[in-house]
Amino acid sequence: MLRHALCLSLLWWLAPAQAQDAAPATPEQQAEALVREADSLVTRTLYAQAAQLLSQAYDLTAATPDSPQARSVLNSLANLHYSTGQFALAQNYYQELATLDEAGGDLPALSVSLYNLGHAEASQQDFSDATRHFSRSLELSLQLDDQSGAAYTLKAMAVNLQAQQQPFSALPLLDQSLALFEQLGESLQAAVVKRHLGDVELDLEHPAAAVAYYEAALPALIDNDYSEAILKVYRGLSLANEALGELKRALVFQRAYTDLLQLELNQQNQESTQRLQVELQTRRYADANERLQALGQRQRQELAVKEQLLHMQQLVLLLGGTLLVLALAMLWHARHNARHMHRLANTDALTSLRNRRSVMAAAQREWERAQRFGRPLCCLVFDVDHFKDINDTYGHGSGDTVLKAIARVLQTSLRPSDLIGRIGGEEFLVVATETSQAQGKALAERLRQAVSLIVIPGIRNRQLTVSIGVATREGAASLEQLIHQADQALYEAKAGGRNQVGVHGEVPRGLLFGTTG
Repeated sequence: MLRHALCLSLLWWLAPAQAQDAAPATPEQQAEALVREADSLVTRTLYAQAAQLLSQAYDLTAATPDSPQARSVLNSLANLHYSTGQFALAQNYYQELATLDEAGGDLPALSVSLYNLGHAEASQQDFSDATRHFSRSLELSLQLDDQSGAAYTLKAMAVNLQAQQQPFSALPLLDQSLALFEQLGESLQAAVVKRHLGDVELDLEHPAAAVAYYEAALPALIDNDYSEAILKVYRGLSLANEALGELKRALVFQRAYTDLLQLELNQQNQESTQRLQVELQTRRYADANERLQALGQRQRQELAVKEQLLHMQQLVLLLGGTLLVLALAMLWHARHNARHMHRLANTDALTSLRNRRSVMAAAQREWERAQRFGRPLCCLVFDVDHFKDINDTYGHGSGDTVLKAIARVLQTSLRPSDLIGRIGGEEFLVVATETSQAQGKALAERLRQAVSLIVIPGIRNRQLTVSIGVATREGAASLEQLIHQADQALYEAKAGGRNQVGVHGEVPRGLLFGTTG
């Protein structure tokens, strides 16, 4: 032990002299060190600090975009923006990575980049491009005999179809993914796929099959502390047991869902400030992002030409098919058109949110469930301040851009279980499950602040603001009365000076101090 201590002391004494003799680090080495430090910060959810370090690393590798260090920086930037909800920026970085991988002939890396690119596009509801990139990634995984990559990509393609309300098409892809994960011994991913299968069976109104998949998935998810998937399983088990008439079991899983959801809500509140800081850090990359978008558009056009040629070949093959194949194709198109019409009937064309009829129908179901189990339910009504003045001053095109930007903020800031829809010209409705009046007020205030940070090109020297009315189920006898109370709170917030949150039963701060709208 004494000899070991003496050796350590000697090394410590020699360290300064060795550091002085060492050669200065190259820009690539400095960038590599910054990436390691930034990745460490991300694991501690210190996103703003990580973004600053990655920005420095990006500048250091600008002269050598093909180097491994430059690709590492791009990958870390893409992952950071994806994890903080900046999907458009993440898409640009993943697209740049895919371009470099394809130019260098690195097929394994290209398969991963296309997979990540598809996720970023699907998160922005760009389902067509996501399907195209997932399909290419799957093709490469099969070509490289990468069964793990194929399993993950099949799962992603199925989830993409679920998001488009196509459960029939998602089912066989999930079955294939599950078989591969079980063959590879990846029990956690197999459990995740079973959870998705439960969701599909629930969409297909097969609650007994859904319960079987959920219960099969739950042990592995709990062992791995996969809280996001556990939350969805509890919610699915509650809905499936309710559909089967097992109300006691439904209540047990609803309570488990509520407890876990509360933990997730607390964590989201802590991370929301970091996410807003990252948005501000990324403003200066707008020019580079426009260049990447133009490059991606050119590549999509070239790929579209190739797809048209392939489509023509497929049409020639279809002409030689049997009457049975033709009948099956016609049946598939009929179902596809029916789903498409259902989607159009329930979606607001401008913002891609639920329309008034759809969100009111879903809100009624949540109201009835909250009434049955005695659970809290909160209603938020949004209205864009001085929206007519925006249209009159900057044109209706700028007004539409404002509504779409606010819709994106709401989609990225709310939980998956919250309902959101556009119910009027500049008016939005949010129904938050398992949310008390205090939580609803905090949620509304967070959303109001997020909207105030939006920057719209073409609208200068003007801050976007919203007024929000909040009401809870405890003071209402029906959903219509609940929304009416939220409307009253919204009116009081506007009368109190706008750009504030009004709560039903409370006096807005503007009215309290005598401010007029």
